[in-house]
Amino acid sequence: MILTVLLLLNFAVAASAQGTADVESIVNEIRTEQGVSDSSQINPDRVSQAELIKLGDALSESMMGTDAHTRMENMMGGEGSDSLNAMYSRMGYNYLANYPYSGPYNPMHYGMMGNFGWAGMVVLGLILVAFVAVLFVVIRRSPHRLRASETPLEILNRRYASGEITKDEYERMKGELGN
Repeated sequence: MILTVLLLLNFAVAASAQGTADVESIVNEIRTEQGVSDSSQINPDRVSQAELIKLGDALSESMMGTDAHTRMENMMGGEGSDSLNAMYSRMGYNYLANYPYSGPYNPMHYGMMGNFGWAGMVVLGLILVAFVAVLFVVIRRSPHRLRASETPLEILNRRYASGEITKDEYERMKGELGN
């Protein structure tokens, strides 16, 4: 949770320092091309691949800042590479598809959770809860659990009753316990 807040603050500072005007100007161009008055009315399916890539590139730079953005581009194959263009295209599309709930301050809409978004986080949480519940049941039913409430004499009696030790062993051990 703290890490998420720090990342969001980092994105906010980077976005305010750089590139946010580029994002808005690209969105305004797309809005003009589609003849809509509000950005939430933009149909991302009607936006060209080149515009989506341009928007994704601007979003990435506004989130990361110029230096980190350049390093990330180089790691992804460099400016114009297929992998980088695919990522930028997805970022641009997701930004427009989720407008006004997206933006440089909300990294969850940039494809970090794949196609699942918040639903993926809910499913992952349910899987985690189920795993913990199964683990709890397995531990509770384990025959090798420690029985904190049993005294040594009770343990000896149980072992004798189950046939684990003979009568002679039982008597000898009982004598050693001092009973």
